[in-house]
Amino acid sequence: MKKTLFLFNAWVHAILFIISFSGIMLIYSSRYDRHLDLGSTDFALKQFFFLIIGFLCMEYLRKVDFHKLLCHSKVLFFAALVILYGVLLFGVKINGMRGWFYIGKFSLQPSELFKCIYVLYISAVYMKAENKERAFLQNGLLSIVWIGAILLEPDYGTAVIYGIIFAITSFLAGVKLSMLALLPLCAVTSLFVFIGRKAYGFNRIYEFFSGNADISGTAWHWKQFQLAIARGGWFGNKLDGTFWSNNYLPFAYNDSAYAAMHEATGIVGAAIILILFFVLFILFYRESCCCKDNQLVIISVISAILMQVLMHCSINCVIIPTTGLTMPLISYGGSSLVGTFLLLGLALSFCKQMDSTGE
Repeated sequence: MKKTLFLFNAWVHAILFIISFSGIMLIYSSRYDRHLDLGSTDFALKQFFFLIIGFLCMEYLRKVDFHKLLCHSKVLFFAALVILYGVLLFGVKINGMRGWFYIGKFSLQPSELFKCIYVLYISAVYMKAENKERAFLQNGLLSIVWIGAILLEPDYGTAVIYGIIFAITSFLAGVKLSMLALLPLCAVTSLFVFIGRKAYGFNRIYEFFSGNADISGTAWHWKQFQLAIARGGWFGNKLDGTFWSNNYLPFAYNDSAYAAMHEATGIVGAAIILILFFVLFILFYRESCCCKDNQLVIISVISAILMQVLMHCSINCVIIPTTGLTMPLISYGGSSLVGTFLLLGLALSFCKQMDSTGE
């Protein structure tokens, strides 16, 4: 049994290294930005630094007893909630969002770092509850308060991810479908609030679905996605040949990472990265089947990561309207990278049940 867990951990670490290192190479090749000089290797070096921090955080969390994590989940949740609202008062604005704290030369985004705490707490409530519907209402009210802080930044992309995490975890916990039907109603209400607060929101959604988008306005970003992907072909233009990503594609190192990766590595290279994400999901799913008591946390974590990958790719492929959303382990951003590793560390900690009970 220990040998099986060792092989599982080895495969997970190998896949994470390949995906993360691919992200660093992509960031290094994406040098263009209208506001920043990305001609140096600074961003790639920073991403490598956060990669090391992320791996260390994952390893630390992996070794923590999951029983202790469950016991402290409530305190962690409300402490994180205070910080999320604190960033609205004392945080700094970047790209129009007040969602970061500056610590020295580094900026930290709490909403990315605290995903593991959110998953841990709502899962703990479901795991302890005899009445799943009552637990659903409790988690739902707290999620509104939590996601509300993120909407006020405003960070709609991250808010959507939290909403998906809540929906997936509630479904896996066994909440009745009649109760889950409330979630689309909440999503539509949030959409109307978004449209009411931000005029560009209505224009972006209307033009996307109507097909009458202005190529020099709202649709400009979408067109750059399409052109970058089209230039990639089957095998890409290599890292030193990404002309479109370096000259026209906005935020090629971040929100447009999949399109930039497609131009660099083509359909084949992009498909390999996506396949690795799916393999990661399958590995965790198979492992969770060996420790049923902790399956909720493990599958919720890996589903959340996979759904963010799929949403990011869908945005870059112009399947859904554009919103700022990073690609886990690939896009530039220390908070996003470390936050993803914390999620994985949480899942790995709960996977240890097989080793402790199955010997």
